[in-house]
Amino acid sequence: MYSKGEALVQCSKFLDRHGLRRSAAIPDSKAPLSTSGAARYVADRRVPYISAICSEEAAVHYGVPVVRRNIADSPDNRTKFHAYARADARIPEGFAEAARRAAGGK
Repeated sequence: MYSKGEALVQCSKFLDRHGLRRSAAIPDSKAPLSTSGAARYVADRRVPYISAICSEEAAVHYGVPVVRRNIADSPDNRTKFHAYARADARIPEGFAEAARRAAGGK
């Protein structure tokens, strides 16, 4: 099972229950995986014995079939995304407002 380290930890009970090995890096690479990078890696290999923990959006984007949903140890697990920019960066119109709404702000 390929994925980002945090995703593997958040799904450890499922992985243990099914005897699945974990990898947070692509073989022969020292670069850590992201969840979407894991989906891409699995899609590029097209072999039936590797899988990824990723978002449904990443699975659809890379053409990886979703075989199981809701595998996190806790149903309350949430991934937080942060956007960073240089102080002099031009922020696209509406981006800040959308980010506040997504975060539950007004």
